Amino acid sequence: MLNFFKSFPLTQYRFDKNSKSKTIIVDVNRNVRAYLDQMDNANAYLLYEITDGSRPDQISMELYKTPAYYWTFFVVNENLSGGLHAWPKSSLELEKYIDEKYNRIAITSESKAGVDANTHLLWRYDLVIGETVQGLSSGATGTLAEIDYNTNTFYLENVTGNFIDESLAFTTSLIGLASNSSFKNNVVSEVNAVHHYINSDGVTVDRLNFNVNDSMLPVTNYEYETDLNDSRMSIRVINPAAIDEFATKYRTLINQ
Repeated sequence: MLNFFKSFPLTQYRFDKNSKSKTIIVDVNRNVRAYLDQMDNANAYLLYEITDGSRPDQISMELYKTPAYYWTFFVVNENLSGGLHAWPKSSLELEKYIDEKYNRIAITSESKAGVDANTHLLWRYDLVIGETVQGLSSGATGTLAEIDYNTNTFYLENVTGNFIDESLAFTTSLIGLASNSSFKNNVVSEVNAVHHYINSDGVTVDRLNFNVNDSMLPVTNYEYETDLNDSRMSIRVINPAAIDEFATKYRTLINQ
């Protein structure tokens, strides 16, 4: 994508507000949305299904007989605005990415029907990153690596033994997290932890608003990543008959 950014103008930017020096950077904040909206019609765009492992330059070559227009895919598809990082991964790349991203033990604590969920919310406790967490039934131990208060989840590294859905002891903060008839601690590999739920109306429900009485479908981190990758396989592309005009107009606009 580096060649594409040669079309953008340069600007001076001060990274340190206390410094008098400025750095020349590429100005990527030019707005050409109005032009893209004008092109939003059946004649300007086509739908294209990316096949497993296809690269932007390969698709540009297929459609436009040159690899030079690969950047247009990132311009006309909002879900690809993150650049090459957002481009759909091949099946092998996706498996490697998921393995590297989700490699810990995740523990989510939830209340059962009729119990005040606030009792088990992690923000209520002064837990210490780096302290040892022990399973009171299994005897397994792990190091508290991260606490995500937005999803009421904490993550363990350096695990010894096999945790089960059990009561837990935090050995430095001296906190106990019960798992009984009122509360449940779900211990799973991070890749299989629930990312969110989908209710009976097909609406996404985050973990904090989960209700055990509701009929909700859990979506794991693995399923979330694969669904996200699949959603990026279908993209809009500029009609080959209009690509030269589009590229010329776009470069003109970002340099005004």
